[in-house]
Amino acid sequence: ITMLFRDYLSGNGQISVRMRAANPSLVIVGVLLTMLQSNLPESRETVESLRAILPPEMVLQTIVPREDLFIQASARGLPAGVMEGGAQALALFDNLRLELERKLPMARADSSS
Repeated sequence: ITMLFRDYLSGNGQISVRMRAANPSLVIVGVLLTMLQSNLPESRETVESLRAILPPEMVLQTIVPREDLFIQASARGLPAGVMEGGAQALALFDNLRLELERKLPMARADSSS
């Protein structure tokens, strides 16, 4: 768990003072799990641990796996979606977009209170 969630996990549920000072309008919409290697027990355990520690509404359902396609696209300076076999990546990020769009109105309302 990074410093980003230190205050959250300490029980006060607030974005750190330092982060608020840097950007007063900052709203954390959720945690995106990335680099999942579902074939590795350690990777699956990490996901389970984070879901157990953080409130369910903070952990996004979309998970970005660790795939060669992303590495190859990055090396070429291209979006993964335009690579051969990129349709699945496009679908994944489209699902992420939809999930974030659903959460944004709630996050904005929470930050104004």
